[in-house]
Amino acid sequence: MMRRNLGVAILGVLLGGAGAAALVHQPSAQGQPAVPRPGIEYRVELVDVGHHGSSAGRMTEALNARAAEGWEYVGPVADSSMDGPTYIRRPGVFLLFRRPK
Repeated sequence: MMRRNLGVAILGVLLGGAGAAALVHQPSAQGQPAVPRPGIEYRVELVDVGHHGSSAGRMTEALNARAAEGWEYVGPVADSSMDGPTYIRRPGVFLLFRRPK
């Protein structure tokens, strides 16, 4: 009798678990279609600011010249006085620009 009750209990748990799993089953996730994004090109330019004089004027001219060509200012990349093999020993700052291709 005890085995029969145990078997019925196990069967009840298995059927109940399967029924509950069927109720909470979520459909498979489907990705959204890829949205084509325009390509972006980047440009790094050294703007000479010099030791004396109008460094703000030079920077403004450089920003306006690039904007006229469709380039958007992103930010400074590095100061040219930093040590390293890729930097030029000239007073200035490397500026990053981007625009859609």
